Amino acid sequence: MVVMMTTLCKKKVAVKVFFSYSWAVPKKIQVTEKELAALAKKYRIATGKNRAAAARDLGVVRQSLIHAEDFPQRSMHELRKRVIEKYSNYQVVGPVYWLEKK
Repeated sequence: MVVMMTTLCKKKVAVKVFFSYSWAVPKKIQVTEKELAALAKKYRIATGKNRAAAARDLGVVRQSLIHAEDFPQRSMHELRKRVIEKYSNYQVVGPVYWLEKK
């Protein structure tokens, strides 16, 4: 990116500016199974989809999606992973649940 500046002596100077955002967004985030439920709901809501539309997209009944998002104590991690991967730019990896940028 090049920025044009005018100095005190009315001279125009071009300055090349570099920005790096690699430190701001982590590439991997470790989450628990309970946090997967909150993340699934967060990313689904962020896309503006209601539960019925998201359930149709994923090929499940709405009640399953409700249980996956609202009851973290239930073991529905596969559906939570599918929701997160479909509606965010993250991929859920492994039994430890690492979120990686796609």
